[in-house]
Amino acid sequence: MGSLLHTVLFDLKQRSSYFAEELERLRIALPPAVSQYREDMAKRLATVRRTIDRLLIDPGLKHPRLAQNYFYDYKRLSEFLYVFEQTAFVALGRFSTNDHLMSLIVKKVCEEIGFPYKSPICSATSTDYYFTYPSMDVIFVPGSEPFHLLATPDLYHELAHFVLQRDRPLWADSAQISIDEHYGRIIREKEQQNWPTAAIDDLFQHQSNWKTSWCSEIMSDLIATYWVGPAFGWENLRLCTNQSSDIFDGGLNHPADQARHDAIQLILLRMGLKDRAVEIDKKWHELLSLTGQQKPPNYDLTFPSQLLESLTDLVESNCRTQHLVAMTDFQGSGESNIGQLLNKAWEKFVSEPDKYADFEAEELRSLRSEFGIHSL
Repeated sequence: MGSLLHTVLFDLKQRSSYFAEELERLRIALPPAVSQYREDMAKRLATVRRTIDRLLIDPGLKHPRLAQNYFYDYKRLSEFLYVFEQTAFVALGRFSTNDHLMSLIVKKVCEEIGFPYKSPICSATSTDYYFTYPSMDVIFVPGSEPFHLLATPDLYHELAHFVLQRDRPLWADSAQISIDEHYGRIIREKEQQNWPTAAIDDLFQHQSNWKTSWCSEIMSDLIATYWVGPAFGWENLRLCTNQSSDIFDGGLNHPADQARHDAIQLILLRMGLKDRAVEIDKKWHELLSLTGQQKPPNYDLTFPSQLLESLTDLVESNCRTQHLVAMTDFQGSGESNIGQLLNKAWEKFVSEPDKYADFEAEELRSLRSEFGIHSL
């Protein structure tokens, strides 16, 4: 009987072989729009399979003192196959006309915004709103999204996560310096004022939350707004109206909705879109009135406006450095794009919500015709 590690490697070998065979079977079935993606995933699987085969014949695998090192290799391979199965395999194995449309929309958006990487594919199979796996080049959206436009600005937020993850020194590392500087100053100040230890610990926790998750979400909102303008602000308002339970409370993975709204307002103002920012802010205050919620006492220490300003400065500068294309760069160009369509859709919805459905249906018919997709 072989060791546990030797045995479970055969499980990985069998699973990776199955995935590779399925991708080969899909070679003919998938449209050209995702053929390169399928090929890329097949190459990654081939690398995994070669690594597994090499480990299985490595005599060091049986050496007790070396086994832990090989276990780490096994865990990395196992994690890749797990993520692959949950993402790329689902997206390709269930690829439909709806996914094709959304993938072509993402591709066109990427061309318009100066997206610096290969366009990811899109899968309309999500059961948890919009989310992405940059490591697998795939964005997931709910199944009804190919038939609607109002939530589509969230694609820009997901694309922003690719930018943040793939050039960390430019984005995340610089942002964390701003976070540390801000909270370092505040904590020193409060310690000099003899604040209770528990209150100081809260500040350290806020600092940690900003560095681990809040910052990436806020910066993705800022980049998305830079790319698509007011449409993202309106969609954020829609999403918060539909799903928020507490406007001022931040969770482990997402900052408070109020902070996200404030950040969007800041970048809209920087872009010279004051009138649109005012319109969105007016509706936001209607939402606050409907909820009856009010800012808690320590909110400004948790989500400081000065830090939001610093992050907005960083995003605005980096977007220009990376030659990302702002929504305002298209104004007056006479060129139509997805971003303009989404802003037009939101303007129609806000001004004439009772007539919006017919407008949306016609715009989607035109979009499908442009992409050569007629069977939805």
